[in-house]
Amino acid sequence: MRLTRSRISTKHDFEYAIKWENLRSSYFRAHGQPARADQCDKTLSELEWRLAMLPVAAEKEASTAVGFVGSQWSTDAEPMTNAGWHLGVKDPVAA
Repeated sequence: MRLTRSRISTKHDFEYAIKWENLRSSYFRAHGQPARADQCDKTLSELEWRLAMLPVAAEKEASTAVGFVGSQWSTDAEPMTNAGWHLGVKDPVAA
């Protein structure tokens, strides 16, 4: 079973996926399939990068959530049209 991008969200999931891609790459190289091994190496690089970025994204989400909770802004304070927020000028809506 191959983990898809949407299912990989925790540090443990990334570490497991990285080990799996290392194993796949070694297997394909040992069995004379360098193209498939290269694809595994590309996937491995992406997984390692995403794992490195994981704590930064988690901190960013936490700080953003706290900022929204503490703010007193409300959607009732702004007029809304079908085209989105506006400043008194009506925007045409594309059909």
